[in-house]
Amino acid sequence: MFVRENGFLLGCLQIFTKWLAQSSYGSAYGLGYFQKRIAMLAVSRLNPLVAPVLRRVLGRIEPETDVLQPAETESVRPPAFLPGMLDRVTATDEHSVLSYHIDTAQQTVVTHVPVLRRAYRNVLVHRSGFASLRHYERYGGRVGLAELVGPITQVTELRYCHSAMSWRYFGHWINDAVPSALIEPGIGDLWISPHVTWGHAFDYLAILGLPQLSASLVYAGELTAYQDYGQGSHKRARYDQIKRKIHARFGDIGGNDRVYIRRGGTGSSRQIRNEAALIDALSARNWRILDVATASVAEMQQALCRAKVVVSIDGSHLGHAHMALRPGSAMVTLVPHDRFTLNQVGRSRAHQVSPGFLVLSGSQTQGYLVDLDELLRTVELAKTATVTGAAGHD
Repeated sequence: MFVRENGFLLGCLQIFTKWLAQSSYGSAYGLGYFQKRIAMLAVSRLNPLVAPVLRRVLGRIEPETDVLQPAETESVRPPAFLPGMLDRVTATDEHSVLSYHIDTAQQTVVTHVPVLRRAYRNVLVHRSGFASLRHYERYGGRVGLAELVGPITQVTELRYCHSAMSWRYFGHWINDAVPSALIEPGIGDLWISPHVTWGHAFDYLAILGLPQLSASLVYAGELTAYQDYGQGSHKRARYDQIKRKIHARFGDIGGNDRVYIRRGGTGSSRQIRNEAALIDALSARNWRILDVATASVAEMQQALCRAKVVVSIDGSHLGHAHMALRPGSAMVTLVPHDRFTLNQVGRSRAHQVSPGFLVLSGSQTQGYLVDLDELLRTVELAKTATVTGAAGHD
């Protein structure tokens, strides 16, 4: 912000950054290898300030990009839902366009975006983004003093499995960042950086044997980032690797066929007003109840690895189930009418799990209502889809 507001400083930075771009961090001045590394490390501290200016002065430059999986198109089965559900929908979340989710409920053909590898050099990395001399990604807040003067860990190569969405949401972290970490597991150090309050995330890193770099500020000579938010064949193969490890550890322990996951007060407020009565009714039908706020990863996975049906209100916590459910099982998502998103549909299909949804009335302030009869009928529809045909992929 201050760069844009101070014309004199902007002019100085323009001259300085043009010199940096032309000098290649001192190579034109005959510096030795170690002197160059020291110079690059020192200059990288200014990347978050310099990169926006360089893009303004010299224009945007695209990184080196490799296609790991091209776009894929295939036929799918629509999710299971009762007649009239789409008529209840009034709005979606702040990240979405409502028509996209309405289409997801009805589409029979989907196209998966490509999986891409992008390469950057001489990069300063922190949990809220990264900056090279010509590229800048920041997910929250301004440049802090720690980025200018704090201690820096130096690495030669870094796999950056992180994004604006995985920075903010556990669901994107476990469904996108974790599979990305398996694209090239033998290359360099790993940056996957879950939020410190996501206790379950650190358990998954240990279970999957993913040693993350724990430094708060990193200089990487070479950084590899991925576009990996689609649900195509490349990612499905990595989902299978994750699931095999989880089932090898937790899958032989007995559990119930049907599991209800209680979100409670975790994440954004999405309370079910009649949840106590709903849990009593499901428990009477021999459903297992998991409370994500109190259950450990081991407790959840011991139940979910054996489950044939999982039901819960929409949210990041469903990532636990995606990592466990076997092909041929079903997931029914309870979706508020005023926050209608069907992100779980594509993820379910990628795991060969039959998706379904029930649209809830109510409000965020007063809570949402679940009709037990509607829920049980939707579950039967989703289960029938797993019998009459394999779940598609999205």
